[in-house]
Amino acid sequence: MSHDPSRRLLLNALAAGALRSGPPACRVTPVPNVVVATHDGQRALFHDDLLRGKTALVHFVPLAREHEYPVLESVARVQAALGERIGRDVHICSVFTDGARDALADTARRFGAKAGWWLVNGEPEAVAALKSHFFRHAHGDGADTAEDCSRGVMRYGNAAAGLWGTVPAKAEPDWVVERLSWVAAQSRPAGPPRRKGPAVFAAVLVALLPSLSRAKDYIGHPYPQPYLTPSTQTTVGDTTTVVTGASLFEPSYPFTDPPGTNLLPTVYTNSYDSLGNEMPNTLPSTPTVPYNLHDGAPVVTTIDRTSPTTDLADAFERIDAVARNQRRRSDEGRDARRAIDRVIDILEGNPVEGRVYSGFPLLHYTGPLKAKKVQPITDASGKVIGGNVDIHQIWYDNHIESDTAFLDTRAVQDVPWTVTWTLDVLDRGRDDFSPFAFYDDAPSGPNPGDFGKPNVGMDQTFFPMDEGTRTVLKLKMAPAKYWSLTYTWGWRWHPPRVQVTENLLKVVDGKNLLQWEQDVFGENPRASEQAKLAAIGRIGDLAPPKIMWRVMRDAKQAAGKGDWKRVADDVREARLSFDDWKDRTRLPRNVPIDKTADLTLFYANNTIHGHFTDGGTINYTKFATRGTPLKVSLYNGDYFEHRYVNVDFGGGRGWENQFKSSVRVGGSGCWFTFGRAYITINVPDPVVVPPATKRGDGQLDATGFHRVNLTFNFDPSRRLRFYQFDPTHHDVAIFSIH
Repeated sequence: MSHDPSRRLLLNALAAGALRSGPPACRVTPVPNVVVATHDGQRALFHDDLLRGKTALVHFVPLAREHEYPVLESVARVQAALGERIGRDVHICSVFTDGARDALADTARRFGAKAGWWLVNGEPEAVAALKSHFFRHAHGDGADTAEDCSRGVMRYGNAAAGLWGTVPAKAEPDWVVERLSWVAAQSRPAGPPRRKGPAVFAAVLVALLPSLSRAKDYIGHPYPQPYLTPSTQTTVGDTTTVVTGASLFEPSYPFTDPPGTNLLPTVYTNSYDSLGNEMPNTLPSTPTVPYNLHDGAPVVTTIDRTSPTTDLADAFERIDAVARNQRRRSDEGRDARRAIDRVIDILEGNPVEGRVYSGFPLLHYTGPLKAKKVQPITDASGKVIGGNVDIHQIWYDNHIESDTAFLDTRAVQDVPWTVTWTLDVLDRGRDDFSPFAFYDDAPSGPNPGDFGKPNVGMDQTFFPMDEGTRTVLKLKMAPAKYWSLTYTWGWRWHPPRVQVTENLLKVVDGKNLLQWEQDVFGENPRASEQAKLAAIGRIGDLAPPKIMWRVMRDAKQAAGKGDWKRVADDVREARLSFDDWKDRTRLPRNVPIDKTADLTLFYANNTIHGHFTDGGTINYTKFATRGTPLKVSLYNGDYFEHRYVNVDFGGGRGWENQFKSSVRVGGSGCWFTFGRAYITINVPDPVVVPPATKRGDGQLDATGFHRVNLTFNFDPSRRLRFYQFDPTHHDVAIFSIH
């Protein structure tokens, strides 16, 4: 057996093929057989005359705008690379969305179109039907106002075999020709589609090095997308240097020349693990069922939309007005003291009458109480056939708060289960609900917690939510032996609007995730006033919610003594921290930016604030292609250690789109759409950021510090450049970058 690493990579990759027709519920619809006019003056049926029995390359040309994004020159090079195959077993169809027949003929002569390269146009309705078939979903009610996605990519496939994929319009010709060979006509086996055979490899072998992708002695097997070589990671003093593994794809610039070579063809079946086992409930959307993982219809009701932000702003205003009033009445003093109590209750998560957010603390000290068990569902014989768990979240401004951070999944290791989400959307919380589930590969051992390598992640739904509503929906999950975490995020206000629920069985340095929280905050931080104060005491004094809490407790004492000047000073301080808390895309005012770094992250209150040195908020535009360095300075303001991990969402291993729009009609457009991404951990060993230390005597705390210098040897994916989090206290300790 050969031990050549490049050959082994090739065999693993070729074994990972995934392009195939969908299951019965989402079979590929037939290509529209509309009438078109060809450049040589003939009328033809698009399917019967141009595609039947042929492997085909189809793309669309707005002739009047060809100079803006020229593609026909690339197609001419593909024709040359095909040689004698053009017109024999391969056809190219360039569908013009404008231009008269003489323009087609002139263009064909200019680019040397041979027999088998058809330049065609047709009636607007015919062209629209073709474009809709090849490049758009018809979500739900059939209406479709999504952005035109046909300019930057070409579709290649075989109508008879029902195999279609997507290739960037400016890809290298020999690469396009190789893809065409993957979908050559052949007989198809009966039964459900499987990830086997050379004709179904296009979803995975998107762009291996040309020398690798030409080999023919591969073995068909339903592996997942191949893995990158591991990152190298070294630490010297307070600096860790990381160089990631190399991309599986040819170089590209996804953000300047979309979509990039790492966009995989959209595949409408479940994912698979490396043993060839199908992973149920891992297909998020299909052309005919946009919400494929919903277990029943969502229920939407009306609620009070008042958010913590709204109430805090109102309370600070009322307290300040009374404190500054030299002729305040006794009833105004009582109102101010009640407002101070309201602020403290909001921060501590105490009951707040009449408010949906009651019980959700802004101080993140209750992690040990945010663990739940998935409750098993059994049949008449007592066999476990499923399970369910309830999770309640509130969304407002750029925040998500959740009552659940950890799930004990032991009851549903080998069976699909569900999560019932209750989502309360308050002031300025409108968004699309898009939980992104991380699934690992086949377990590494027989016991719960024997997790495999990171495999695939996916947006499970993309359901619109309006302010002042409660949405209850149930989502179907793969067996829990695969489940790592669910990253709940709001794409309309991201990265700050994020939350995570994790598999409690995960172990870091000998402790599961719940034990990490308990070791910091105690087993029950709400068991007594003493326990609560001890838990809050572990949160650093530089954390904006901790500052608000501390000065408002001081204001409560001052108001009780009638010292309203001191109350006014406290409110002024609280308002500054209130502004810091509202925006996590900049550092709090007392935390300096490290101008020698690209990005400064600050851990405080089990949360991450981030600030780009160049002034950006959520985009690291410097990361446009492989070889890009990233310098991250990590400051810890909490009195316990945090850690740092950096994750890739498909840049190195590829990503695909199932959701072509962010709502039932229209939405986010072609190049920032949502579906599945193959996950790579860029920083394999979590980097420790030491805790802060108190200096006392009114001096600011000394923050813990560590620096990470990271080099990305892959191009970013269009959906997300990188994901950063603390693996030991994840919850809201997240800062993702587009």
